[in-house]
Amino acid sequence: MQFSLRVLKVQNPTKTYVAYQKRNFLIPLLHNFQNFLARNSKTKHKLFRGFQPSHPNFPKALKKGHVRPRALFLGHSDPYKHNYGDTSWSNLTSWSLDKSLAELHAGEDGIVLEAEVPSFRCKWSPDVYYENEVLVKGCVVGTPYSALI
Repeated sequence: MQFSLRVLKVQNPTKTYVAYQKRNFLIPLLHNFQNFLARNSKTKHKLFRGFQPSHPNFPKALKKGHVRPRALFLGHSDPYKHNYGDTSWSNLTSWSLDKSLAELHAGEDGIVLEAEVPSFRCKWSPDVYYENEVLVKGCVVGTPYSALI
């Protein structure tokens, strides 16, 4: 049995999201990945996030290492909507398991935050851009940061 995954061009996030749901019959099975991460709440994942100086939360990330979602209390926590561009009303933040990808997103003048996040706060991501993405619900506070050279 062969499976193919199509990367859809994101022009209209809502239409793309619906098209992705219709084409991918594995979606219900992939939701179980979140349960797999949450089995052992003592497990922590080392995650990385790159910030460019143009990012609105760059000063907080640089000073204190704080990462806050755009819609902390009233936002949605739907990984598909978040991954397809609806981040303005999301209570999730995007992180990567790969430090080099975070460095790529940070650019020359940016910073990379590193955090150890408990598995029960991590959500599975559709990861349509192949970034080894993990979504974290809520704020991540006190993460050490490293400036890129």
